[in-house]
Amino acid sequence: MDAIADGSGKHDWDAHWSDYVEAVDLNPTQVYRRRLLNKAIRARFPSTGEGLRLVDLGSGTGDLARVILADFPGAKVLGLENSKSGVELAAKAEPRARFLQKDLMQPQTPADKDRGWANVATCSEVLEHVDDASKLLSNARAYLAPDALVVITVPGGKMSYFDHYVGHLRHYTEASLRQTLESAGLRVVDVWRAGFPFFNLYKISAILRGKSLVNDVAGPASGISLPARLAMKVFGILFRLNFASTPWGWQLVAVAVEDPAK
Repeated sequence: MDAIADGSGKHDWDAHWSDYVEAVDLNPTQVYRRRLLNKAIRARFPSTGEGLRLVDLGSGTGDLARVILADFPGAKVLGLENSKSGVELAAKAEPRARFLQKDLMQPQTPADKDRGWANVATCSEVLEHVDDASKLLSNARAYLAPDALVVITVPGGKMSYFDHYVGHLRHYTEASLRQTLESAGLRVVDVWRAGFPFFNLYKISAILRGKSLVNDVAGPASGISLPARLAMKVFGILFRLNFASTPWGWQLVAVAVEDPAK
């Protein structure tokens, strides 16, 4: 499969963020996930965001950081990202946040100011890309304060060609996501499915497009095709009608807590 890969055959995240930064910004699934994350955070913190210290695990190009700081203007945000290009793009896009290049698959020794700093962690559409998701979350706990809220999104349902192309190794069920969090030493509060019916329909359309979807949305030179732009716009409207909790949704969400006793 002609996936984006570096010399080792692994997914090349520097090339990924260079090629897909525009698609990430326009993708209606991204907007939908941000609303789900936002709702979970608001259950604990006021709308001003005062006192909110958030670490975004796998912060990519900083799109979630931008949304968090727009929705919670009093928050402080730290993004951790393995890709150098991702960190550079994020720092330019959202200078109010800090972004560090960190490989969370390795044991972490944060600077004193960052150890145990965050009272919220987000990890959105990251765990499906790594060999050992529990290890990533376990290593990231070095940045979390006791009782920190951990909010996670991962894909469920069938994988498309595009999913494989951009480095998805697995999609999750409620049981497998719960097991992943518990294996990392986190205390799981809830795991649920969201997104039915239009999130599912969007993913089905991606499956049906097959290899063609790669050319529809990739590349800074050619840009996103007009049909792809129109589809994203239409689905962005329809996504407001998705159910936030449903047994049929292909978007999975989890809320957990950092438990120092584990």
